[in-house]
Amino acid sequence: MGRTAVKIRLYPERRRKDPMLPRSSTQRVLELVDRQLSGTLAPAAEAELAQALAALDSGTRALAERLVGLGRERREFRRGLVQTAKLAEVGMAFAELVHELRQPLSSISGFAQLLSPASKHEELADGLREILHQCGRMETMLEGLRRFLRAGDDPDGQAATKVRELDVEEALRASVALAPKMPPGVQLEVQISPDLGKVVSEAQPFSQVILNLLANARDAQAAKGPGTVLLMAEREGDGVSVVIADEGTGIAPEFTGRLFEPFATTKGEAGTGLGLYICQELLATWGAEITLLSPPPRPYVTAFAVRLRSARASTTPVGRQDGLDGLRTQLAERVVALKASQSVLVVDDEPGVRRVLRVLVSADEGLEVTEAGDGHEALELLQRSPVQVLIADNGLPGMTGLEVVRQAIAGGRAAEAIALTSLPSPETVVEALNAGACGYLLKPVEDAQALRSCLRGALARDRMRQLVAALGSDLRPWADRALAAAREARASRALIEALEILARRLEGPARVGVVAEKALISPLALAGHRAEGPWELPRALSAAAAGEIEALVLGEGPEAADAAAFARMVLDGPWPPALIWALEPGGFDQTLALLEAQVAAVVRRPVDLPALAAAVSRAVERRRRELKARALGLVLEQLQIPMTTPTASKVG
Repeated sequence: MGRTAVKIRLYPERRRKDPMLPRSSTQRVLELVDRQLSGTLAPAAEAELAQALAALDSGTRALAERLVGLGRERREFRRGLVQTAKLAEVGMAFAELVHELRQPLSSISGFAQLLSPASKHEELADGLREILHQCGRMETMLEGLRRFLRAGDDPDGQAATKVRELDVEEALRASVALAPKMPPGVQLEVQISPDLGKVVSEAQPFSQVILNLLANARDAQAAKGPGTVLLMAEREGDGVSVVIADEGTGIAPEFTGRLFEPFATTKGEAGTGLGLYICQELLATWGAEITLLSPPPRPYVTAFAVRLRSARASTTPVGRQDGLDGLRTQLAERVVALKASQSVLVVDDEPGVRRVLRVLVSADEGLEVTEAGDGHEALELLQRSPVQVLIADNGLPGMTGLEVVRQAIAGGRAAEAIALTSLPSPETVVEALNAGACGYLLKPVEDAQALRSCLRGALARDRMRQLVAALGSDLRPWADRALAAAREARASRALIEALEILARRLEGPARVGVVAEKALISPLALAGHRAEGPWELPRALSAAAAGEIEALVLGEGPEAADAAAFARMVLDGPWPPALIWALEPGGFDQTLALLEAQVAAVVRRPVDLPALAAAVSRAVERRRRELKARALGLVLEQLQIPMTTPTASKVG
């Protein structure tokens, strides 16, 4: 393939848009249909949808009415799936009930034999007490099952429009009482913090979510052997986080991106693949969410977090919620209250160099700086206390600094990393990039400003990640309300785009574009991605600019100079996809340029296809996290919400 011209104007379609133009009837119909498909369209909005449809011309209206019909069909299909999952839970509950009832009945039979004329008075009294106790157990189980089967019915499908308050501690304990019995050797550990308060949820569907997660954890642990299943609930921001974890068989990395798709299962014929999908759909009704924790809390192998909104946040007066100024005030209050951690670990085997680095980085106030003399000491410190930024010299004794970076980033013990080296090479740049380093600087560090700039950028990015995590399940409902208010106020296009990202769920299969190399498409599709191509550079640039793809694989075909220019243009966009470089990386300057441009990964040639698929999966997962953080940062900037940081510096 010859050289491909890349003299292309950046994002021309974006420049033609005028954010101040009013929306057309077609745009409004599409917005309402999108809400209908996601299950968040209130019945009151049906009249607005009918009015918007009536304003269309006949040809467009016919197509729009078909879309509306598909939305209604999807809603009915979802109800059917919920009922199917509920019936499955009923079957499981009945099986457990039969087993549980045999135990108290055996006790009743045994103690009844004591009620003979020959029995002493004390034995009779004890026997009667035990009979009453066991009868009470049976009554509790039957009443719990009766409530599970009959509560929470919503024949009109209006649950999404009603604010329902649930005592989360009471609901969790009721769910645990109904939970399947753990097999021999498996212990259920319950840790519920006091004063969790009430959340926006409903008893029966919430119980269905918890029972499903407990059943999955039980099955995974039973397949592995003796161990612990954990149910932990605690406050998180203004909401509540419920974590269910196990020490079982774990989840294959290539399957994590498909966990919440319908009919996706790791149990083979024994599973329906509907459980997690139904959990996600039920939680979305209340503005809650379920996520796979990566990494899980030690010593657990798999952990799911259910994040619920506090009922107090849902009782805010409507007038305060609707206006953009009121919503800005709400977010500003939360941001000011959330203090960011700013910890840095410096790793170098030379004490004098460590002192210099410590002085350079601690010039910024608010940093907590610690030191380590080698890689093993660094990993031990990180195991006890993770940091925001790791600064590591590659020339460490025993274990290279880049290996420390790789383990720290992969294990979630450092959010960002900066690699230092006195022996630069293209190979170590690629290793640093693939390990997750955000910077690669030469020793001795003569440009202190370059180090500080890199460090400040890393801390700022992680500050946004911390805010996203702290806001938790409150962020999406807030962004949804702010998006409506911003559109009503005809706010800037930048603010609306950022709010659109915060208001939607980023999950499921990723759409991945492949440039030039057709052979790379099939392994990505087999890994569960929606791989498309092979594309020429202009088509790929257009897809990236329009936000159509989450990842882009740059395969063999374009000349090196064209590919490098193309990568810079793609990654310079406002919401760029993750770019995976599957070409020869070239010399030192070119590989360093790839790292500085924030290329997601470099896959060496000849391409190891499973390694490529794994690299794309990791890049998509990281990009989704980064996109939320980047969008929140832009929202804070557009709404002029100041960031606060600690004021005292601590050096250790």
